[in-house]
Amino acid sequence: YIEGDGSYSIIVLTPDDKRVVSRTLKDISTDLPEEFQRVHKKYIINRNYLTSLNRVGHECLLTKEEIKYIIPVSVRMMKNFR
Repeated sequence: YIEGDGSYSIIVLTPDDKRVVSRTLKDISTDLPEEFQRVHKKYIINRNYLTSLNRVGHECLLTKEEIKYIIPVSVRMMKNFR
């Protein structure tokens, strides 16, 4: 997933492999393939790793091998999931 932090974005590949780039999420999102989806003002996820979606709790679970990430999903962005 990618986490926005103002003018920077943090690309999280694994807990030990995070890359910081000096681009906003909005800027990065124009260059990403279609499997990436904006789910929150601060987060973009790779749908290939989406394992569950909690519509009540407004969060999604991403799983890569044994690693699990819980990412918040905004109410507005929840409507984009089908």
